Amino acid sequence: MKLIIEVIENHNVPFEISGVGKTSGKPYSFFKQKCYAHIGGAFPVEFEIMLDDARNAYAVGKYEVDAKSFEVDARGNISFGRTLVLLREEKAFNKVA
Repeated sequence: MKLIIEVIENHNVPFEISGVGKTSGKPYSFFKQKCYAHIGGAFPVEFEIMLDDARNAYAVGKYEVDAKSFEVDARGNISFGRTLVLLREEKAFNKVA
């Protein structure tokens, strides 16, 4: 089974989160992008992914989650790592033999 993530037209623009750290007092900023996970329900589920830069936002389309996105946590459970890596769905499945 594959996990499909979709970036939808008019919901694809990255947005900035910024503020000042409570303990450090230093300013911070990072970017997020809305995506939709196809997890078997009638509708995809909206969630946000972190971006290292707004220029690295994903284009509109469907993607498969790359295995690099997963990690084993301190309790031995599989979870998403800090960075979600997505592969264009066409590229993930149209491999030349």
